[in-house]
Amino acid sequence: QLEIISSAEEGRLALVGCMPLLDPALPYALVFDIGGGSTEIMWLEMVGTGGTPRLIDQISVRHGVVSLAEQFGCDQISRDTYQAMVDTVIEALDPFEDRNQIRAAIADEAVQLLGTSGTVTTLAGLNLGLERYQRTLIDGSHLTIEGSINEMVKTVKAAEEEAKEAAKAAVAAAKKKSGQATTGGKPSTPVTAPAEEKKPELAAPPSLFDASPAEENQTETEEDDSCAEAASMPAAPSLEVGAA
Repeated sequence: QLEIISSAEEGRLALVGCMPLLDPALPYALVFDIGGGSTEIMWLEMVGTGGTPRLIDQISVRHGVVSLAEQFGCDQISRDTYQAMVDTVIEALDPFEDRNQIRAAIADEAVQLLGTSGTVTTLAGLNLGLERYQRTLIDGSHLTIEGSINEMVKTVKAAEEEAKEAAKAAVAAAKKKSGQATTGGKPSTPVTAPAEEKKPELAAPPSLFDASPAEENQTETEEDDSCAEAASMPAAPSLEVGAA
């Protein structure tokens, strides 16, 4: 039997899975799980000599990698579009920040970031240069904004440019080959078949399932509108990755 859990329970389970990776030397922790349609964020305080985590606050925002990509245009993201994505997420997080003053704690270097699940583990795999997912290498690995993530951005951009150039070369080669095939042989003399006498066509009886012209125009307009809509569519501390 399937049980649908709440966003709070989802966050709690993510925290339980990666709790051993929390550093008791730092007084606060920000644990996040970036999903496809939402992101779960937990604000923790490390209490006691052993640094037992205590949940202060948590939030679930309805923005994930899939929903943001669908809203802002899949893989063709310009600098302006990316900034719009950032602004959208910041707006959703503002109430959480206002309640907890996390920026101030980050400025005091009192916060550790711990990311879990697919998005950050993918980044960790890219940073480590892994061809396949290996949890033993990814779990507990560290990423820095200034170093690791910026270098990954450069690597991905270079790979995109290389793929674009390869696609252009493939298209040019295909056009060249097509042109050679068209002009390589002697042109043949066209043969015209004698015209056949056309017989009058009988009009088909109306069907209950045939749309009226007005309905057809309305359908075409709706399809066109949906296509147009789709087409228009302070320094952080280091990040630790939990594969759980």
